[in-house]
Parts: sequence; C-alpha cells; structure tokens
Amino acid sequence: MDPARGRLSDVALAVAGRFGIKADDAKGILREVFTAVSAWRRTGRRLRIKGATLDAYASAFEHELMNEARSLLAK
Repeated sequence: MDPARGRLSDVALAVAGRFGIKADDAKGILREVFTAVSAWRRTGRRLRIKGATLDAYASAFEHELMNEARSLLAK
C-alpha cells in the first residue's frame, strides 16, 4: 500500500510500526478513540450543552474520517 494514496485511517495503521505501535494495538487505539468521539453529541447533551452549540461543533466530529474508521473497524 502506498501511504501517500491511501485512506487516512489505513495510512495511520500502516505507519503505526514506525512509532513502535503494533498493528493490533493501533487498531485498538483507533477503536477507543472512535468510540469516545462517536459519543460526543450524547455527552454534550448530558452536560446540558445547547443543541445549537452542539450543531456548531458537529463538523469537528461528524465527517468522512469517522466513516473511514467505522469501515476499518468493521473488518
């Protein structure tokens, strides 16, 4: 795989070894982060953050990279 041409989540896993992170550990980290970020809106509501404020932040959490991570974790 050419990291310069791959999806970001695939590239991150492909280069994890350069940072001393095993592939299985990298996928576990991705799963942890994905799970935490996926719950951002629910957490915001639990903290009583106004819906309009949550909507303003949505693009930081709801985007194509989340779909990539979801797809990768489903493999």
